[in-house]
Amino acid sequence: MCSLGVRRALVALLAAAVLAAGVGDAARPPVAGAVVPEHARSGYAPSLTAIHAPRVWKRTTGRGVVVAVIDSGVAGDVANLRGRVLPRVDLVEPHRRDGWADQMLAGGHGTGVASIIAGTGRAVPVHGIAPGVQILPVRIVNAHGHAPDRRVARAIVWATQHGADVINLSVGTPAAQLRRRDRHLQHAAVRYAVRHGVTIVAGAGNNGPHNSGRFYPAAFREVIAVGGSNLVGTAASSFSNRGRWVDVVAPSVDVWNTNSDGTLGIASGTSFAGPAVAALAALMLALDPDLTPSEIRRILMSSAADLGTRGRDRDTGAGLVNAPRAVGGALRRSGRLTGPQLREPPGDIVQSFR
Repeated sequence: MCSLGVRRALVALLAAAVLAAGVGDAARPPVAGAVVPEHARSGYAPSLTAIHAPRVWKRTTGRGVVVAVIDSGVAGDVANLRGRVLPRVDLVEPHRRDGWADQMLAGGHGTGVASIIAGTGRAVPVHGIAPGVQILPVRIVNAHGHAPDRRVARAIVWATQHGADVINLSVGTPAAQLRRRDRHLQHAAVRYAVRHGVTIVAGAGNNGPHNSGRFYPAAFREVIAVGGSNLVGTAASSFSNRGRWVDVVAPSVDVWNTNSDGTLGIASGTSFAGPAVAALAALMLALDPDLTPSEIRRILMSSAADLGTRGRDRDTGAGLVNAPRAVGGALRRSGRLTGPQLREPPGDIVQSFR
């Protein structure tokens, strides 16, 4: 019989399953009797405070906006997501009749992604950045963490035709592994969605700074490509892909999320940075439904906090997204805010609890 340590290691390896031949995210599985960190009991996750998300909720929670989570499915019956998840479509096993189930092994990738966007804070201290949105789950990833590239394209079109305002893609493939025909098919689907006013956000991938070729669908020019920062948003994470095609970054290390059994998960990867930006796009659309995908990208980039080399750079793009400034940009665009953008009060230092 395996020791407890070995069993935990095996579960962790399963949780690091490679999604769509490229996006590997290290997850920390729930452990019986685990002690929740003190800051988890008393406040918001560091990944939320790093981008000042709680400060915008009096103005917008994203109500009325639909965010499609194209992933492994979403366990919408867990307490943290109850009431936030629409009926799903399953493009892997279309004849399944198990409702909101997340079919991925070791915790549930799609459920974690959805909780970062729309978590209610019930049962576990996971507060979504856009807690008023509705999640539209589109399952493309099988139980082993794989999804054909053509299925990604099909899912983008399906979500566009079924009411999505924003699409989150925490899946992808390095350019070297993506067949030209499949890349063209994905790009056609992306262009179709954007023409219909859908904003697409995708994680930039986890191949690290020394192996950072383009990563699709994030690298398509119409997609908002999200790299990963460290826990408190001061630098790029060690594993995040780099490149001039990266638009912005969001926290991607030790991100609190919800496992498919409703327990607290802590995971790292650009899969968990992208949903933060998708949620910000939803907050902006709730204030101004006429915002176009290109306007949302421009506001997110112009309002980001510059990191590293001055101006846009290959490590962090335009910088760390900033919720109050992005929301202020949307309000100004709608004519509902004049004067300076919303600003975070000075002196707000986000602690690292590592």
